[in-house]
Amino acid sequence: MESVAFDAFRRVGERIDAEWRAKGRSRASFAELCVRLLADSDLASSLSFESVMDAAILGGQLPKQADPLKEFAEPPITMFDGGDFVIDVNCWVGDTPSIHNHGFVGAFQVLHGQSVHTRFEFLPGEQRAPYFTLGDLRVTNSELLRVGDIREVLDGDRLIHTLVHVDAPSATIVVRTPPRHRGPEPKSLLFLRPGLACDGRFVDRREPLRRAMDCLEVYSRCERLDEYRKRVGALARQGTVDFAHAVLRKAQVHLWKHWNTFSQLLNDLSPRSDGLTPLLEAALQSEREHIRWAIRRAAVLDVDARFVCAILMHPTEATVAARLVKQYAGSRDIGPMLAKAVGVLSRSTYLGFRVEGPTELALTSVLLNEDETAMRRRLCERYIEADVTRLWPKLESVVQELRREVVVRDLKNIVHALPRAT
Repeated sequence: MESVAFDAFRRVGERIDAEWRAKGRSRASFAELCVRLLADSDLASSLSFESVMDAAILGGQLPKQADPLKEFAEPPITMFDGGDFVIDVNCWVGDTPSIHNHGFVGAFQVLHGQSVHTRFEFLPGEQRAPYFTLGDLRVTNSELLRVGDIREVLDGDRLIHTLVHVDAPSATIVVRTPPRHRGPEPKSLLFLRPGLACDGRFVDRREPLRRAMDCLEVYSRCERLDEYRKRVGALARQGTVDFAHAVLRKAQVHLWKHWNTFSQLLNDLSPRSDGLTPLLEAALQSEREHIRWAIRRAAVLDVDARFVCAILMHPTEATVAARLVKQYAGSRDIGPMLAKAVGVLSRSTYLGFRVEGPTELALTSVLLNEDETAMRRRLCERYIEADVTRLWPKLESVVQELRREVVVRDLKNIVHALPRAT
């Protein structure tokens, strides 16, 4: 007997198939058709996340999986195979997609959870190798998506975006065609700040290079760092700039806990004659910052803390971030909510400072730009005045340190922009 979830996806898939056939299987019409039919079927309100998971786990009716190696999502579940298109449910817990485009068209709908959806534009400059282009990457829009929200997926530079999933787990329904490009070409591109478009799976798509990096990882895991640095530097020099960048991206992951060694490796490679070392360093640093926030987000399940990670992961104008915060917070007091979220992050991840107890109240005052009198009053609402007086000298020092933290400064700018956010 067919499960409710499989039956729902089959009915939507058959309707998409019939209407797309009537349009002559035109790729140009597919995204709009998917948006309309997803809205008509309203899968997100008729199905729960658990019903989809139970169907995948217990139903025994899964079609051929479009992504059997789990290259994107954790996991991706193909619920309907229409031949010329598939309907997937992409589940997310800890992973955070990088900024990317697509080689397919279609649409997605939020099934479970909330996500911060950020769009970008890439103004290409000089192409230094196939699928390795310098340019300028800019944020164009950021929005908070909730259950039922639907967006088109367009191919190429028509949609450059990322979704940072707030809830754990989160899930999106994705209707998509197969990639336009088959064979050795990349199905999509990775975009890195300040402005680089590249093949994010350069190493993975080249078996000898992938195995070479696997061998190098033996040295990094055994902390034979000088030998690792010597060998990975020699490997990076063997190829063109796109080859060197791909090798360094993998090396950065291997040396995550040994940043000094990675910095030395970059210095070793600095005499490159093509003059791209500063750009490579900037792109790698940007990706490292993305990875750092992704690790922080993956380390916590607190939804507010994960939301803070989401709005800080891809910096945008303070008023845009403030609008997202207002939408997310609803009727809650924003200052205390953000301070508590930072406290959760500080106790669970790698912020470099710790916020708890009286410090959390002090941070609330810092974010709200309150003076000393207001800060003392806030503390006295929870602690007796004698304890506040005794703790005050230490708190003053802590507050000065907090004001210097980049995370606190960024959140303070967002809070100050709240009156302008509409």
